[in-house]
Amino acid sequence: MTATRVTVRGTPRTLPHAYLAPGEGVLSLTRRHPVALASTFVAWFGVVMVAFAIGLSYNGATEQTELSCEAAAIILSATLFLGWRIWRWKTARFILTDRRLLFVEGIISRRINGLPLKNVLDTTYRQSIAGRLFGYANISLNLSGQAGLRTLTRLSRPEALYRCILSLTAVRDVMERNWPDVPMPLRDLINL
Repeated sequence: MTATRVTVRGTPRTLPHAYLAPGEGVLSLTRRHPVALASTFVAWFGVVMVAFAIGLSYNGATEQTELSCEAAAIILSATLFLGWRIWRWKTARFILTDRRLLFVEGIISRRINGLPLKNVLDTTYRQSIAGRLFGYANISLNLSGQAGLRTLTRLSRPEALYRCILSLTAVRDVMERNWPDVPMPLRDLINL
């Protein structure tokens, strides 16, 4: 499989051509913000604390504190689960091209959801107080011909992605209009 090299925040990354249509260019590459892992970390911490509370015991004969095998197994299982969730988060990507928005995810099997930008009617940017503090937001896309909204949750660098989507849909709207009353030199400027 051939690949395209793109640079994201100064770091070169490899993006397989299989995800892109011929002539399609990558404009933005991002993932969910690390805060998306907060509930996983809280659950892991809670399980580890409970395992320690239940599994620690004091052995008077050796005068040592010991951890039971069951508690160690629980801690190991919780840590493996945490590692799997972090790996899944790290491999999931939002890719904005000049034609589509792709969500690529999967560790063993790959799943790619594509959303043509020509179907996007409206975008909504929502950023909570926590999102403003930590730098994440949600972007909702209203699609033509489909009920409901598609929401991209807890995005890193949401402003850049939002501006790219807006500029692409605005250019599309201008290009699709019929401009019979516009003078020829101005029409040429619009078509640039």
